[in-house]
Amino acid sequence: MYALATVLTLLAAVAVLLRLHARKIKNAVLAWDDYLVVFALLFTTGTALCMFVGTALGDLGRHTKIASDGSLVFTHHLEVFQQINYASLMTSTLTFGLTKLIFRGALFLALVWTMITIIVIWTVGFFFANMLQCYPISENWTGFGGTADTCIDENMMYIGQAFSDAITDLMILVMPIPCIWAFQLPAKQKIGVSGMFLLGILTIAASVTKLVFFFKIAVESNTGDEDFTYLFTPTLYWPMMESSPGIVGACLPLFRPIISELFLVRSIREIISFPSTGITSSKKPLRDAGNLEDRDNSSSAVSSEGSIYAGGDHNGGQYLGRDQVYVPKKTLEKVGDVGTKRNAVEQRYHASGYI
Repeated sequence: MYALATVLTLLAAVAVLLRLHARKIKNAVLAWDDYLVVFALLFTTGTALCMFVGTALGDLGRHTKIASDGSLVFTHHLEVFQQINYASLMTSTLTFGLTKLIFRGALFLALVWTMITIIVIWTVGFFFANMLQCYPISENWTGFGGTADTCIDENMMYIGQAFSDAITDLMILVMPIPCIWAFQLPAKQKIGVSGMFLLGILTIAASVTKLVFFFKIAVESNTGDEDFTYLFTPTLYWPMMESSPGIVGACLPLFRPIISELFLVRSIREIISFPSTGITSSKKPLRDAGNLEDRDNSSSAVSSEGSIYAGGDHNGGQYLGRDQVYVPKKTLEKVGDVGTKRNAVEQRYHASGYI
């Protein structure tokens, strides 16, 4: 349990940090969805802490002590287990709600706001349903004396929450796909962006698996199984296994600036060495001191606009790259035209809310 909680928390934390770094690369101000994903990470960390405490002090994953007469022995460990189980219901519900809200798109604005309304109602409703499932609230961890007068049918609530969670995940997953294919983008880019969204299938798989386990727990609990700590352990780690991929999936669409930054050097070399551009690999000899001085004065670093031109002018051409390969003026104009068209597509794609 320690390893599972640690790995899933670190995975979500790395995804959020990369998301914030991508914002920094684009010099973009943090938006409301960035703050939501940070809060989702905090609640996911809270669920992980529940797993740590439950494993150390609450018999998480262990069998419950049963007396010789078959009755349940209520110990301090069992009380701690019930407390962390109750707390994890709060944190995981908030995590699910926040990660579901991290989507947007101008092309289907009405549908987006409909889904936002549904998710807000879902989050608030199940948060208070979990919090107030027993009255007084302390009845959730002080014993097993809950009756129909003091507690709702917890098993039915768990199943209802898990089922609606999976349905809303599926709706959010498929909603952007038609809009992505409506963009004026090359087919490869459409497939790539769709693939990033379809990674949300992992989250849906976790949701469906959680639903199956919750249904199994409800059946066994209703048949009189008293092994409480062992039986209800999946209600802690399956929500955690859904929360972490959910955060990663919410951050993935913003990773493009990081990928571009990582492959910047490679892209420069490909443009310089591409055979069809007419770039020659021979350098123009610069023998006298005057020419050397002119070349040094004209050298420049990569500009803030992302220019790749690093060398000096020569009859309208330029020397590019570390090896100072000479590129004719006509070739530079072609490369510039391609870059302009690509930037226009990226700006249009960014305006839709996916970058």
